[in-house]
Amino acid sequence: VIYKISSFPALGYIFYFLSTMYYFDITAMRQSLSLAFLFLVIYALYEGREIKALAFLFCAVMFHMTALIFLPVYLLAKVKPKKNLLVYTVFGIAAVMVVGRLLPKLFTLISKYNGYASSSYLTSGKMMPFIQIVFFGALLIIFLHYIGDVLPEDLESGTRRLWNMATYSCAFMVLVGCSVFYVNVFYRFMYIFLPVVCLIFPNFLWENYINKTISNHSVICYVAILIFFLSFLFVPDTWFGLNPYLLYQK
Repeated sequence: VIYKISSFPALGYIFYFLSTMYYFDITAMRQSLSLAFLFLVIYALYEGREIKALAFLFCAVMFHMTALIFLPVYLLAKVKPKKNLLVYTVFGIAAVMVVGRLLPKLFTLISKYNGYASSSYLTSGKMMPFIQIVFFGALLIIFLHYIGDVLPEDLESGTRRLWNMATYSCAFMVLVGCSVFYVNVFYRFMYIFLPVVCLIFPNFLWENYINKTISNHSVICYVAILIFFLSFLFVPDTWFGLNPYLLYQK
């Protein structure tokens, strides 16, 4: 799917690996199979085949129930995000903070997930790093501006759907990052929304920067992005680093 959609597939694969999706794939196999179907959902929506996309979404849910939270993105694929989405996201963050302390108690109603709501899963290395929340928040702002002021109105419908889904996904990932401070297992939800961003973000870089004459400040930006992703993979856990192999360790 990356190869078929991305303007620069190599950059798409770089984003895939550096965003920890690869590490997650080898530690949560059942949900990873579900993610494979979500990539097919995105491609079907890109082609305008809603029924086919719904069938793939059903398959994804059969492998892992967390895929069900992609349903709002599926339903909003044709709806152009407006800038007030940023306001709704802020209200969403506030709502998560208000009810956050109740989330572990509500989550323990599902007995099989009791362990994830314990304090042992709310330590550094098991929470989405703050830097990721900031990153997806910044992407949300950039994407909203790009959709509203830069993208042409006659843009091909498949590409328009990708942009719509990527923007909504960024908003959801910011909310996921906030909820993880209270229940670690919600971290898994980020990977449900990440595939569409993995597809559109490289296109954004390629079409606006890399495919044009590269200036010195652009090179600095590219290096900064790489360091940004690499930082939370290799810095000590006490610096909000993410050790993928300890993500689900008891």
